[in-house]
Amino acid sequence: MAEQSIKSLFAAAEEKRRALEFSPFPSQDPANQKILAAALSNYVKCLDLANRLSLFSPNETLEDLNSGDIQYLLINYHLAGLISRIDNLQKRKHVLEESRDEYENFLSLLDRYELLSGPAKKSYNRYLESPTTFETVPSKDLAFLSQNPSYLQNDEEAVRELQLANIACCTIEAFEQLDMIVRELKIFSTKPSTPPSGQLQLEKDDRERGRDKSAYSEKLDSYSSRTSKARLRYDATLNVHKLGGLLTLLATNDRMTLQDGVFGSSIGPPTMTMEELLEHDRATGKIIEGGGAASGLPEEPDEDNYEKGDAETYKARKWDEFVEENPKGSGNTLNRG
Repeated sequence: MAEQSIKSLFAAAEEKRRALEFSPFPSQDPANQKILAAALSNYVKCLDLANRLSLFSPNETLEDLNSGDIQYLLINYHLAGLISRIDNLQKRKHVLEESRDEYENFLSLLDRYELLSGPAKKSYNRYLESPTTFETVPSKDLAFLSQNPSYLQNDEEAVRELQLANIACCTIEAFEQLDMIVRELKIFSTKPSTPPSGQLQLEKDDRERGRDKSAYSEKLDSYSSRTSKARLRYDATLNVHKLGGLLTLLATNDRMTLQDGVFGSSIGPPTMTMEELLEHDRATGKIIEGGGAASGLPEEPDEDNYEKGDAETYKARKWDEFVEENPKGSGNTLNRG
């Protein structure tokens, strides 16, 4: 089988990459991971072929580069973006480091051809000075210019400008991706290393075997432990009752401990009986007595209570004297309101 050209390999890789970008499913989907692997394979072949052909020579300038070969400057950029999408949480740090290396190769290649100018050149210098603490200000997302070879095939200058504009957009995106990669690698540097799952399970088993089950502990029992102990106590109670013995059914580990804790701090024991409480409420007016139909009946006079009888007689006499002194109609004779 004849070796594929770099043009066909790059076109196949671009097709896979676009299919991955426009997929409605996340990149972690198994089908998308297969597309990702195929795209990575094609880009790696493109990069290997470009190195063997010495497509980008260190002693040439941008003017020496063919217009059709400018698009291959983005091979490292696309490789870095696809590598960062690999779904492997256990090797996430290694994936980020590989993606960072490809972004560095991409920016180094652009700097060799003097394609980094202005803010991009300043950002690249800041990254070289401190690659582990590099940060960039988030900028607007730039839309990639769509390629149309049939429209631009007769205008080499337009093709050249289009490819350079695309590279400028990718340069901005590369710095943003480097910023995110550096931030995520900082998290991995502060995260303690986790031992393998088998070793962790072995250490846990050793601790379980060395633990004294009957030793005193202030920790509360787990739910399963409490239910199992209660079930055993319940079964023992049933067996004792069947044998004619007497045993109180307890669903707790220590009844006396719970009983002693009933009247603990902030809980006062009762200081009076219910009868004393009712008498106290009645004396303070919290209990209302009487009412109903019997409350409207006149009170029967007490013939033995002379003081009360004399008071009522004196009150009636005062009322009679008032009525005699002030007959009805004698007060307002002129009808003045």
